Amino acid sequence: MALVPQPGANVHFQDVSRASALITCVGLSSLFVILINVVSRRARDHPETVIRRLFIACGVMPVVSTVVLWALATQSTAGNVHAKPFHEWLGFRSGQLLYAAGVPLLLVTVGYSGDYLHACLDGDLSLDWCRQLFTPIGVRNFIGGPLSEEYVFRSCMLPLLLPHFSVTTCVFLAPAVFGIAHVHLAWESYRRGDPIAGIAALALLRLCYTTLFGSFTTFLFLRTGHLLSCCLAHVYCNILGLPNFADIPSHRYRTGLIAAHIVAMAAFFYLLGPLTDPVLFDSQFSSLFTASS
Repeated sequence: MALVPQPGANVHFQDVSRASALITCVGLSSLFVILINVVSRRARDHPETVIRRLFIACGVMPVVSTVVLWALATQSTAGNVHAKPFHEWLGFRSGQLLYAAGVPLLLVTVGYSGDYLHACLDGDLSLDWCRQLFTPIGVRNFIGGPLSEEYVFRSCMLPLLLPHFSVTTCVFLAPAVFGIAHVHLAWESYRRGDPIAGIAALALLRLCYTTLFGSFTTFLFLRTGHLLSCCLAHVYCNILGLPNFADIPSHRYRTGLIAAHIVAMAAFFYLLGPLTDPVLFDSQFSSLFTASS
């Protein structure tokens, strides 16, 4: 086993086996779920539960994940093309910072433009999230949760997966772990006595949505090289919530709204590649896309 690298040294993760990388990622994800579920037996939105889970999510898990990743890192020898400073593996960079902040917000806005139109037609452009922002639930939903999840599931897991899997596989593999980590919410529904069929349907929807969203933020992380991009996209999506598809079939402007959502998604995917070109960000992961192109 390689010695723990010295602070400030370039490091790589080539010496971590594929099995060890996968076990570590699943282990960190499982620990995340276990810890936030044992801290309180009260309801999810009870103030005591929220505060304790914020401490786990924002304090304990990032520290544990960073220590584990650092322990698995190997200090670079001269000329190792796979090595980078540890902070760059984590996505902490100052280059192109404004662009890294603006692009994810623009992409999410484009993707949600159909939903924005729906809200405008219904006169329902609510700013309720502003009133929640400085409550314990608001801090969890819009600050603590997004930042800690992106750090643990993107910054601390992708460096372990990249030596063994293609970019495409990483974009879909890491989010699968992220999606599974959210299925635990089904247990809370079960404890409330919700119908089993409804719990299963909601759990499947949540798994699909969080996995797809995780693919988007993983793609952002690798293309921009910035953790900031992932965090802002996550915060913005949490503010907006799931698109309001349920009301479209009975809406008087149903056809127009369907067309608006289709155009919004088409525009989102059309812009996704060009706006996140790694060259524009001088991304530390640029070589991965050059090699796969």
